[in-house]
Amino acid sequence: MPAELFHRTDDSEAIMASGFKDGTDSYMTRNEYSGVWLSSVPLDANEGAFGDTLLLVELDVPEAELTQFEWIEEGKGFREWLIPPRSSMPKARFKSLRRRIKNGRLLGYLNLSYC
Repeated sequence: MPAELFHRTDDSEAIMASGFKDGTDSYMTRNEYSGVWLSSVPLDANEGAFGDTLLLVELDVPEAELTQFEWIEEGKGFREWLIPPRSSMPKARFKSLRRRIKNGRLLGYLNLSYC
């Protein structure tokens, strides 16, 4: 069963057409890291995830392969990974999701497209 993870972006069409590209930053540490941020739940700007589109990313990889890329922080209510695209992204499938909002409340997400 594939792992279902989430990624927020402003560049969903390029990602769905060509896959992820590495981002590099220090991410509030002393070292630089490269990869793509994926999370166990949909994140938004409150958690530092920016972009107008939420992608559901299905990775057909064993959990043990993902564990090495997990960033663990105490007290966080979700899991997060910084995954180098070349490691497991060729095995990725993407779904573009749209928020369902009623009376200002988030009801869930609609599947817009699948690639």
